[in-house]
Amino acid sequence: MELAGCRERIQRALQLNPNYATGHEWYALYLVAAGRAEAAIAEITLAERLDPLSPVTYAAAAQLYLYAQRYDEALEQCRRAFELYPDFLLAHYFQGRAYEEKGMVTEAIDEFQKEANSPAAALS
Repeated sequence: MELAGCRERIQRALQLNPNYATGHEWYALYLVAAGRAEAAIAEITLAERLDPLSPVTYAAAAQLYLYAQRYDEALEQCRRAFELYPDFLLAHYFQGRAYEEKGMVTEAIDEFQKEANSPAAALS
């Protein structure tokens, strides 16, 4: 499916249920893929308000902030995910990427090792 088709389907889902947090998360990922990082951040912020207990949403927000080169904000989103789920695999990955982009190599390696040693990593 092409990117435009994704946008139409997600927008339709959000018309049917404007409070669908996962839909806003997906729309944010679409927006960042389309090169609209600021709009993506606004959308992911809405998803966070709708479902403040989702570590997946915070990890997606970290990813979006990484694409926007806002590394400290990406790290903050990872911290929020870890508050809910301390061993969250995606949060370790995105935190490692943020550290890597900031030139904090030792911290990045530590995060990537946590990711590799996570119980969830054994499942994949």
